[in-house]
Amino acid sequence: MNFGKSDNIDMNHLNHLTIWIIFGLIIPNKYLVAIILSLLWEVFELSLVRIGPLYEFTKNYWPIDEKFWNETFPNKLIDFFINLFGYFVGSLIRTYYIKC
Repeated sequence: MNFGKSDNIDMNHLNHLTIWIIFGLIIPNKYLVAIILSLLWEVFELSLVRIGPLYEFTKNYWPIDEKFWNETFPNKLIDFFINLFGYFVGSLIRTYYIKC
């Protein structure tokens, strides 16, 4: 089942990891919030591909290359798990190493 173009691990996964580590550092140990936000982002990306006018607008004006948001379903799952892993790492760092 192919939803788009990207179907492998790419540099955008490093972006996901970095963003979610930062999120975990700022707001640690709110895993339900992290799961919901991550799922909502993936649904948002899916809507960018599935809704015609939104797809055209995004393709023309979004600064991120299409191959990073128009991707296969397995790649979306990889994004989701990388997000959660990054959040977990950020939360661990904040909880055990940066105690505020």
